Amino acid sequence: MAENTLDITEQSVVSDFLTIGQVLNQTLQTKNNEIQIENGVASGFSILDEKISGFQNGKLTTILVRPGMGKTSMLLSIASNMAIKDDYSVAIFSAERNAEKILSRILESETGMSINKLTSEKIKTREKEQLQMLYSSIQKAKIYINDDAKMSHFDIYQK
Repeated sequence: MAENTLDITEQSVVSDFLTIGQVLNQTLQTKNNEIQIENGVASGFSILDEKISGFQNGKLTTILVRPGMGKTSMLLSIASNMAIKDDYSVAIFSAERNAEKILSRILESETGMSINKLTSEKIKTREKEQLQMLYSSIQKAKIYINDDAKMSHFDIYQK
C-alpha cells in the first residue's frame, strides 16, 4: 500500500540536523583536542606537529617531498604561521627564488589573491582596508630572507 505525501512529511527525521549548541560543543572539543606541543613551536599543520612535536630548539627537521608537490608553498605557510601569526623569528634561505618572489608567494598565500590583482587598481575599497591591515602584520613579522644562491651549508649554519 502506497503512503500518501502527508504521511511521509509527518515522519521527518530530525537526527540529520545538529543544534547550534551541539556544533559549538564539537568545535570547542576539537579546539581542546589540538596537539599540545611542549617546548616546541607549532608549524600550523596539525599532522606535522603531531609527528614531530613541533619544531624543537636545536633540532634540525628535514621535510622530504617529491618535486612539484608544493614544498615551497608548505614551507612559506609554516614560516607565515610561525612569524605572522605566532610572532616567532624565521629565517628563509633560498637558492632558487629571490626575496621578491618569496614575498610575492607569502602575499598571495596570506591574501588569497594573485600578485597581479594585488598590484592592480582593480581592488575594491573594502578589500584595500583589509589588505592594509594584513600588510601591516606582514611588515611587522620577523621574517628574514637570504636569497644568496652561492651560500654553502657552513654559511647557512653560521648565519
